[in-house]
Amino acid sequence: MKLIEALPVNPQVAKYIDRYQYFELSEPAFLKTIPNGKFDCWTAIDGCFEIWDFKREKFVETGDAGILPATNRISLIQIVSHLTCLNIKLNLSVVGLGIMEYYAHHIAKQNITSFLSKSTQRKIVGKEFLHGDALEVSKLDELMSSYFTGQKESQEPYHLLTLLTSNTLVNVNDLANKMNMTAKSLERLTKKKLGLTPIELFNIFRFEKTTAYLQKSETLRLIEALDFGYYDQSHFVKTCRKITGIPPRQLLNKMKLPTNDLFVD
Repeated sequence: MKLIEALPVNPQVAKYIDRYQYFELSEPAFLKTIPNGKFDCWTAIDGCFEIWDFKREKFVETGDAGILPATNRISLIQIVSHLTCLNIKLNLSVVGLGIMEYYAHHIAKQNITSFLSKSTQRKIVGKEFLHGDALEVSKLDELMSSYFTGQKESQEPYHLLTLLTSNTLVNVNDLANKMNMTAKSLERLTKKKLGLTPIELFNIFRFEKTTAYLQKSETLRLIEALDFGYYDQSHFVKTCRKITGIPPRQLLNKMKLPTNDLFVD
């Protein structure tokens, strides 16, 4: 399995895009994604994949392109035979753009396709952004900048994202205070825009920061999870089991790819 990740360099693009991921899988595989508070906007270049529908309890085909909502639980992905794909991870701040007003109402129901135009998808399929084993980030940034330039912008989602990714929050009430909102008003905002409650978002970002840190640690000392706001090791272990279905050490041992949001099961 080949995975190439790259960060945007254009500041305007980096405000809304977390990273680009290029995948090549030449054989069937079963993957699990770890919640990280991002939207996944993907375009299949060759092959396809299926995603587990928890309501219907079966894998369903995804089509040539789409956008997956931020979620508070793992997603199960099945590569049927092979897959070449570009995935664009969008920050939650993107819902503050006019282009996302429609998707904000439909994204949680997964009843939309990608917000990328057909012409953009064709350029992705043509792999104009790929140079050997590297991504030409400037080409990807140029491709994506048109979606963010001149857009009507709301600062609320960006401010929320900035707070969630900071190390200053203690709890959800603290988040509401920093947003100058009541807890109920904040919950209405996040549920409307993202389909998630503030506490779900808070837990996702805390868990993501903790696992990203521990993944790079050579000692895997779970006690260090306390530095990210967990009460004790047991609290972190319970959270990990709730989100991923497995304990932290098992999760970290499975995270062999050069990313902290996906593992091969």
